[in-house]
Amino acid sequence: MIKPDFNKAVKLATKLLARQTFEKPCISVKELKLGNSVMFDTFENYKRITNAPIPCQSDSACGVTVCLGKKFLILYNEKERNQKRLNWTLAHELGHICLRHECDGDVQEIEANFFAAQLLMPEVVINQIQKVTGKLSYQELCVIFGVSVQAAKHRIKTLSVRNAKNLSSDDKIVLSKFLKHIQNYCSPFLEQGKTEVTK
Repeated sequence: MIKPDFNKAVKLATKLLARQTFEKPCISVKELKLGNSVMFDTFENYKRITNAPIPCQSDSACGVTVCLGKKFLILYNEKERNQKRLNWTLAHELGHICLRHECDGDVQEIEANFFAAQLLMPEVVINQIQKVTGKLSYQELCVIFGVSVQAAKHRIKTLSVRNAKNLSSDDKIVLSKFLKHIQNYCSPFLEQGKTEVTK
């Protein structure tokens, strides 16, 4: 049986993050710099423009990716009111694209979810905050990164069983881009003299 390639998912999400500029730690997938190869649209607009059925849409589907030659169109349900869920779905679909998935089997779904977790809650940033504060709860992940409770709880669980390796050059870039946000969040701990935020 093929196992998910978690390292590849983390590496590709980190590489994408390293190319971004952040005003806040809550990543909006639609605002990422993705070049001209990835576009976003709603199911409803796609159907109106193309008069074609929406691929793989079901009542529970929040997003799907359509391959248009060398370009990708991520379609999403504009009726989805939960913006955290929608943002996760867009990150998940982007994961399928970056990981070059050609099907949606169990392994691909797990990898796309792991990509989304790394993109929206970078491991290196979480580790730095934990280093300063001593602990990080799922509630804090929700506040810092603007993710759902379910996503934050799952991220805490997967981080506790996965050992981070040495920082890559992309990890260091991501950490430096988030440094201001880490310092803002950790300032009460820094004032108590616990430790220092470092790159």
